[in-house]
Amino acid sequence: MWEKLADSAENYFREGVLLKFKTLDTAGNEYKYALGVRIDHSDDISFVALDGRTWGYGRCTLPQEARFEGNKYTVSRDWLVRNFIAIAEPQDADDIWICKNALSFLRN
Repeated sequence: MWEKLADSAENYFREGVLLKFKTLDTAGNEYKYALGVRIDHSDDISFVALDGRTWGYGRCTLPQEARFEGNKYTVSRDWLVRNFIAIAEPQDADDIWICKNALSFLRN
């Protein structure tokens, strides 16, 4: 169900995608999670932490350039790989995991 973001063969993800990663403020002990959602009928994906807060210093909706081939409701894997470090400040860039469908993950 989980795969490394950098190794994923997927070109893009949709709402319901779930990311997990460690940050310096978690001291390497636990993962943080970010869920891809659509907010306020936006055409772009936003990420929120499981506590409901937006991630990336309050940035809510990703820019249009994050879309895969300009398609609404998508986020490009390549864009995430290039920009994730600047947005979420993970402790280890090689320890970023992705689950394509959080609902399927929860059901299992």
